[in-house]
Amino acid sequence: MLAAIQRSIVRLHDESDNVRLPAYSVHMDAIRATAAFLVLAGHSRMLFFGQHQSHHTNGGAPTSALGLGGQAVVVFFVLSGFLVGSSAWRAIEGNRWSWNKYLFQRMTRLWIVLIPALIFGGLLDHIGLKFLSSNGGIYAAPQGQGMVEHTLIAGMTLKVLLGNALFLQKILVPSYGTNAALWSLANEFWYYMLFPLLLLLFNGRTAIRPRVLYGLLAVVILALIGIKIASFFLVWLLGFGISTLELKIPSKFRRTMTVLALLQFLTVIVFFRIHQTSYAITAGSIGISFAAYLYVILHARQPVASFYYQKLAVTFSKFSYTLYLTHLPFLVFLVALTNRPWHPWPKTPAHFMLSILLVVVAYLYAWMMYLLFERNTDAVRNRLTQKGSVAAPVISS
Repeated sequence: MLAAIQRSIVRLHDESDNVRLPAYSVHMDAIRATAAFLVLAGHSRMLFFGQHQSHHTNGGAPTSALGLGGQAVVVFFVLSGFLVGSSAWRAIEGNRWSWNKYLFQRMTRLWIVLIPALIFGGLLDHIGLKFLSSNGGIYAAPQGQGMVEHTLIAGMTLKVLLGNALFLQKILVPSYGTNAALWSLANEFWYYMLFPLLLLLFNGRTAIRPRVLYGLLAVVILALIGIKIASFFLVWLLGFGISTLELKIPSKFRRTMTVLALLQFLTVIVFFRIHQTSYAITAGSIGISFAAYLYVILHARQPVASFYYQKLAVTFSKFSYTLYLTHLPFLVFLVALTNRPWHPWPKTPAHFMLSILLVVVAYLYAWMMYLLFERNTDAVRNRLTQKGSVAAPVISS
């Protein structure tokens, strides 16, 4: 049942302008859109109103505890494991696995958005450093904002740019420029590589020589990414684990179970907002809690009740990846224009309204970037497929 659900998600979205989608699909879109917003909101708060010292260090990967944006990234990891992991597993189990197809699908999905995000983000950073870093501007890395580092210039070399394009940020190179949010994309990429290697390693049909190779590659990847990134792989695997379960909640209990599952998930979120613990404990707990909620909402196979809810969820979900990759350098640039010398804004109605306005502008920028790049992913894939020898991929995006 879950396999059929996952295969239908992409197809259904192509028809979303004309029909009501199953509720589970719309709920997943709403969750993804909300998670992207929470990441942006967390960065905006630090840029506009200053940093809470207990959360993140310089907007990058979590050090001791997860802020709200980091908790949202955990949700992304679980969703990714559910969609990408289950697709890879079905292809291997169905004897349809192709590294060419898988890598083609993954790399086009990632690079079509990432490369422009790096280029445009770097351009904004260079302009900001040249014209907006004097007089205590945000690009001078003033104390209290927690996003822009003193090592910004050193993080804008060609080596760092190429390292980020190859998903080595926070592994061998820093994140490029002010785009510290890219840490999680490196995690995702190496999970995409590691997961099928492990599946093929333990698949009984794999010949001995390829199995040895897969095992060696898995060890190399684990050594490369280190214990912190590897620990988040366990969270990613929760999503895949959910995809292997049968949908067994009786229909008469589904509404009640949905409410209870949502309440327990929100309770866990609030608990770890109040009680700061290590990133591993927080990420693991939130991952398990969200995986349980995801399992429950997958039972909602009836058409979504509200077409307006569907339109809103699908629309904002479509460009959530672009929003994630593009918002931070653009927000930093906006802050440099509106708050120099940088200082934490007082929490007045006027400043709250201004912060909301800047967030809206960041959304519009992300939407424009989506129209230019991410929306054309399938067209680029089709053109590359026509020119090359890669067959139409079967792995879900």
